Amino acid sequence: VDGNKNDIGSWEKLLDVLEYIVDNEISNKGKVDDRFKKLVHVNFDQLLSRFPLFFGYWKKYVSIELKMNGLNSCVKILQRSLDMFPNSIDLWLDYLNIILENKLHNDNTEFMINLFEQSLDNCGRQYLSHPLWDKYLEYLANIYGEKSLEYLKILLKIIKLPLHQYAKYFNKFYEIKENFTSNQLINEEENIDESKIDEFFLKIFNKTKDATNARWKYESKLSTNYFNLVPIKDSEISIWIEYLDFEESQGDHEQIKSLYERCLIPLAFYEKFWIKYLKWFIKNENDSIQEIKSIFERGCNLFIPIEFNNLRLMYALYLERLNLKDESFQIYLNILKISIKNNKFEIEILIKLIKFLKRFINDDAKFIDFCKIMLENGINDQIINNEEEILHQDKKQILDKLIPLLTIEIIEYLWFKLNDKNLTRDFFLKNYQNNLMKLNVEFWIFFLKFEICYCNNLKNLNNIITYIKLYSELPPIIVEFFIRISNNFNFKNSSYDNLISSRSNLIKMLLEIDDESFYHQRTFSKARKILKDDTVDKELLKENGHPGIETESKPIITNRIDFEDHYCNLNSHIPEEVPLLPTFKNVEKANLAIKYP
Repeated sequence: VDGNKNDIGSWEKLLDVLEYIVDNEISNKGKVDDRFKKLVHVNFDQLLSRFPLFFGYWKKYVSIELKMNGLNSCVKILQRSLDMFPNSIDLWLDYLNIILENKLHNDNTEFMINLFEQSLDNCGRQYLSHPLWDKYLEYLANIYGEKSLEYLKILLKIIKLPLHQYAKYFNKFYEIKENFTSNQLINEEENIDESKIDEFFLKIFNKTKDATNARWKYESKLSTNYFNLVPIKDSEISIWIEYLDFEESQGDHEQIKSLYERCLIPLAFYEKFWIKYLKWFIKNENDSIQEIKSIFERGCNLFIPIEFNNLRLMYALYLERLNLKDESFQIYLNILKISIKNNKFEIEILIKLIKFLKRFINDDAKFIDFCKIMLENGINDQIINNEEEILHQDKKQILDKLIPLLTIEIIEYLWFKLNDKNLTRDFFLKNYQNNLMKLNVEFWIFFLKFEICYCNNLKNLNNIITYIKLYSELPPIIVEFFIRISNNFNFKNSSYDNLISSRSNLIKMLLEIDDESFYHQRTFSKARKILKDDTVDKELLKENGHPGIETESKPIITNRIDFEDHYCNLNSHIPEEVPLLPTFKNVEKANLAIKYP
C-alpha cells in the first residue's frame, strides 16, 4: 500500500494478514504484543482517515480491537467511526447493539434516548432506516411499554415518514390506537373533531403511501448505496440527479438534507453533487454558516480529488462573502501550490486570484501598487499575512504565470482609468524586454492598440512589429496577425510619399505573410544566430515555410526583380521600362514527390 494508497485490494490483503496474526497471537499467547497493536492501529487509522465511509472496515477494526483490548476500547473505535461517518445506519446499529447488549448505560434512560434521537437525526429520514426505528421502538417498549405516551409519540412521528416499511408502522399504530384518548392522538393545533379521527389518520396513511411510492420510482433503480472506489454508472448518476430534483420540489428541508447526505456516500468523489447540495443549502438555510462551512470542508479536505477545483473556488467565494478574506485568500493560494506541485496548473485559477485581490484591496490605486510590488519583488510575507511560505520552486512558477497577468492589469489601469499616455508608454518600454512578455499575447495586443489608437505613430508601430518578429516567442499565426494589422494600418494612414519611401519594408512585410514565400524574416533572422548564412538560405529555400519538410524540386526564379531599385508607379503618365519576363530553373522537377521526414 505504500506505493499506492488507493489500492483497496492491497489494503484488504494487509488487513486480513493483520487479523490472522491477531487471532494466532491470542490463540497461542492469550494476548497481543503492544508493538503489534500499534501496527494494527496505524494501518487501520491510515486507511479510514483516507476513506472514512468504508463502514465494512470500521466493523473489522472494531472486531479486531475487541479481541486485542476489550469492550471499552472497541466502543471508542465505534464512537470515532460515527464522528467520521454519522450517516451510516450499520454503524449506528452496531453502536447501539453493543451498548444495549453489554448494558453499558442500562441505568441511564435519558442517555440512551438521546443516543437514539441522535442516530435518527442523522439517518432516520433514509428510505431504508426502518432497522433503527425498530430498535428505538423496541427499547421504548421494554422501558415504558407499548401503551405509553413515549412509545406513541415516536410511532406518530414514524407514520408520517416515507419509509420502505411504512405499512407495518401503521398496522402497529392501529393496534394500540384504542388505548389513547383523542387528545393524546392529535395535537390541539390540528383541531380535529373526535368523530373524524379515523378519517384524519386515513389521510395521513394515504399521503405517506403516495410519498413512499413516489420515491420507490427512484429507489428501485439505485443499485449502489454504499461507498466504493469503483466509478458509478452514468445511468445511476442521472437517477440520483432526478431523485434530488424531485425531493427539492417537495419542499421538506429535512428530507432533502437527508437525501443529499445519503447520495454523498456512493457519490463522495463527484464534485457536482457537493456543489448542488451547497447551492441548495446556501439558498434555503443561509443562516446555518457553521454547517455550510462544515460541508465545504468535508468535501474539499476529504473527498474531492485535488485536480478538481470548482468546489474549492466556490468555498473561497463563500468565505469572501462572509468577509473572511484571509481564509479565502489562503484557499486560492493552496489551490495554486497544489496544482503546481502536481503539474496541473490552470491559468484560470490565477485570473480568479487576481480578481479576488482586486476585490480584497478594493482600491484601484492600491491594487496597482500591489501589482507593481509583485512585479518588482514577487510575493512577500506581508501580502500573505505571514502564513506558510511558498517553496522557492512553487514561487517561481506562480510568478512566471502571475506577472504577465498583473502586467495587463497595470496597463488597463494606466491607460483606461488614468488615461495617461506618458505613464502607459513608460510602462510598456520598461517591460517589453522582460522574458515573461515574449509569450504574452495580451501584452503585445495592448502595445499595438496603444500605438494605433492613441499615438498614431507609424515608426513606433513598425519598430514593435520588428521586435515581435525577431525576439518574441509568439506562435507564427499570432505574429502574422500582428503583421497584417500593421500592414493595413500603414496602407490606410500613410501618405503617398511615405509609402514610396518605405516600399522596401512594406514588400518585406507582405512576403512575411505570404505562404509561398521562403523569405520569413523572423525565421531567417533567428536561424542566422545559429547557422551560417549560406546554410540558412539553403534550408529555408528547401523548407518553403514548412520546417522539417524539405523539397529539392521547387521552381526558382533566376531573374528576380530588385525592389530596392525598381518599382512601377501606376499613376505616372511617363512610360517606364517593363521588366523582363521571369525565367526559372528546376521547373522539370515540380511534380516530384516530397520527401517527408
